[in-house]
Amino acid sequence: MNTSSYGSFGDLLRDFRKRRKLRQQELAERLGIHRNTIGTWERGDYLPDSKAMVLELARYLALGDEETRQLLEASLNALPRYWKVPFQRNPFFTGREEILASLHSAFSAAKTGAVSRSVALRGIGGIGKTQTAVEYAYRYFQTYRAVFWLAAETPESLITSLVGLAGLLELPEQREQEQGRVVVAVLHWLNTHRDWLMIVDNVSSVDVVKPLLPTAREGSLLFTTRLPELNTLAFPLSLQPLSCAEGTRFLLQRTGFNSPSSLAQPQAEWALEEIVTALGGLPLALEQAGAYIQKTQCSLAEFLQLFRDFPLEVLQEQDTAADHPFSVARTFALSFELLQHESPLAAEMLTTCCLLAPDAIPEDLLLAYTPPSKQQDGLALVSLLRFNALLKDLLAYAFISRNVHEKTLTVHRLVQLVIREQWDASALRQRAEQVIIALNSIFPGSEQLSAIESWPHCQLLVPQVFASVHLLDLYHILSPAGPDLLRRAGAYLHQRGQYQQAEQLLKRALVLQEKIGGSMNLALVPLLTTLGRLYVSQGNYPEAEPIRRRVFALSAQELGDEHPQTAKALQQWAFIHIELGKFGEALELYQRVLALYERVVAKDDPDWAETFDNLGFLYYCQGRYTQAEHYYQRALDLSRQISGPEHPDTANVLNNLALTYIKQERYAECERIYGQALAIYHRTLGAEHSHTINALQNVALVYLRQRRYEEAEEHFLRVLRSLQENDLTNPTISSAAHRNLGSLYLDQRAYQQAEFHLQQALAIHERNLPSDHPNIASVLVHLARLAQEQERYTEAEAHYRRALEIRERKLGSDHPEVATTLRGYAGLLRAMRRADEARALEYRAQTIQG
Repeated sequence: MNTSSYGSFGDLLRDFRKRRKLRQQELAERLGIHRNTIGTWERGDYLPDSKAMVLELARYLALGDEETRQLLEASLNALPRYWKVPFQRNPFFTGREEILASLHSAFSAAKTGAVSRSVALRGIGGIGKTQTAVEYAYRYFQTYRAVFWLAAETPESLITSLVGLAGLLELPEQREQEQGRVVVAVLHWLNTHRDWLMIVDNVSSVDVVKPLLPTAREGSLLFTTRLPELNTLAFPLSLQPLSCAEGTRFLLQRTGFNSPSSLAQPQAEWALEEIVTALGGLPLALEQAGAYIQKTQCSLAEFLQLFRDFPLEVLQEQDTAADHPFSVARTFALSFELLQHESPLAAEMLTTCCLLAPDAIPEDLLLAYTPPSKQQDGLALVSLLRFNALLKDLLAYAFISRNVHEKTLTVHRLVQLVIREQWDASALRQRAEQVIIALNSIFPGSEQLSAIESWPHCQLLVPQVFASVHLLDLYHILSPAGPDLLRRAGAYLHQRGQYQQAEQLLKRALVLQEKIGGSMNLALVPLLTTLGRLYVSQGNYPEAEPIRRRVFALSAQELGDEHPQTAKALQQWAFIHIELGKFGEALELYQRVLALYERVVAKDDPDWAETFDNLGFLYYCQGRYTQAEHYYQRALDLSRQISGPEHPDTANVLNNLALTYIKQERYAECERIYGQALAIYHRTLGAEHSHTINALQNVALVYLRQRRYEEAEEHFLRVLRSLQENDLTNPTISSAAHRNLGSLYLDQRAYQQAEFHLQQALAIHERNLPSDHPNIASVLVHLARLAQEQERYTEAEAHYRRALEIRERKLGSDHPEVATTLRGYAGLLRAMRRADEARALEYRAQTIQG
């Protein structure tokens, strides 16, 4: 593989061996290795795994110091600095020479722009797509500056792989908590660097992969997939089964039967050909057969007879679809039966793995699993001491692969399919339920989720949570651990800004919990609370209101009116009234909240800060800015004391306090406070989180109020772009951005752009808010001004009338916004030569403003 100034390692080894007049077999026996290994070293296919092995070679070859140094230098593994391939090179890889040459030729030609830089290896499961990609990476790594690997079966595995590259690339964003920011940084690196190879393994959906690929084709993309094509993503190369000659050569190497004495066994050559034919030339099937033969040391003919006689009735009745070859199933089942006999616990562990997402199964999940046979005793599957011994049994049959550094296991999907068929539905259901209980026991709870250090572990568990959703549905499991697990994972995804996935899990958890305990059981409270918070983060207040009302009713019914949980539920329900523009009802509820909190909620409870913050927001909405500032300051003091000065909750209060200063035209203070809030958000949540985007919008609003139009426009457009790029559906943020852009363009007399954005804001509001919400009135005032400046007076008056009606009803007749509306309306009436009516409105506005 590598060369030095003295020649290649293989050439040196061959020359030194021949000088000592040693045959490959003799040298191999002295080293305690297979003769094939010496051959692969001398051919340059592989290098020794360690420096110790090279020194052993030097000793047996009687090399001097200089020659030993030459051999060591030639053996140096010159892998690229940026190397992320999660598999070792397969020493038994056989065939595929034409495919490998085609790949190399295609990617080499791509550098000249002659052909595409993207190729897809396609074929049925077990055909060797992944192993071929691994072989290509090791064989041709010298032609690339970096080699990366992405697991692309699910969106979660793909994102996890991309996030993992940030650490390898030493990007500044590698410690960002918001995964979207990390992914963007990795894609930026790929778009701005050349000559890399990216292997995208197990693509199951073009729609999943396409948005997460670099847009600039500065490197080479190698996909593996069972899909017939990847549309325009890549040029397809189909993998066919190994030929009889290739399959025979592979089995001879894999089993160690390539010596003359082994081939001299009766019917050995015939048996080899029959085995390859029976297994359809599929590399995965041949690998499993070779592992079985090597472990049992049975003859080739004996294996063939066992294979033909093994009953496997269930699998014989199974549909032999193209992606689940019958011969592979027979091989797996044969090995699994032997494993059950030799190591029942290893077989139990494998069965457990076959119920999970196949890639990166956390070892701590298996350690927490309690098999049905030990359920009454409450014993986990194995101790840590026994764990490695069981893994050794599984690795011997090549059922799994292990990532020692990440402490995860991987099971091939075909193995999972076959092993599950060995059990009846009842047995699998028992194990599935215990898997969910174990997963729930290791998924961090609410207090742990607040610690950023727990997030990498959570992300590792997320694919297993989605696998558990399938188990819950498939086996109709109604264990309390099910909805609790989905709630925990939903809360984590909410914190990371992955709202759609969070909502999917939380809604499924709600259905399960109601099936378990009915619609009025107390276990619903934490779940509904989490779902309500998610909807509030999305600005989906119509959905949040009935949920929070339900939480309050449940808490009061089950816990009583004088319970802290009831008080907190009332506070959260009261907040929704503010967002829905029901300020009078909100104020009444908050008066109840404060009285109740004084009686039952501890003074150091974080909910006090949230309550004061929401009260500040209520008074802000009512135009009572002095009271708003008072409560915001109280909330800020408590949040800094309880959560810490660098916590996102503290940044939330800062953000709200600055809004009050905008109304008071205290712009210098606004910019200072927003600088603090944005710094906290960036450090803790990342630039793509909705909280950060919302703060950015408020900064733009400060610029708009100061008529710094160019800066304001740039920030508002960044807000809308960030929402779109990060697939964030937040009507509160998006509508505000459109409304403010409309106001900005109106100031600049860019009427067409102004009308577009104002109509966008109005449409969003009308989809998500009551028809008499004050936010709708705000847009109507801008539309009225737009129509007036274009001398569409009738339309302008209709807008002013509706806005004034909403504001008087919802804000009160003495609210500052009512005065603003009256003055605007009066200006319109003067333009329409209705001076008497205008003077009446101006007098009312003057009265309000004092």
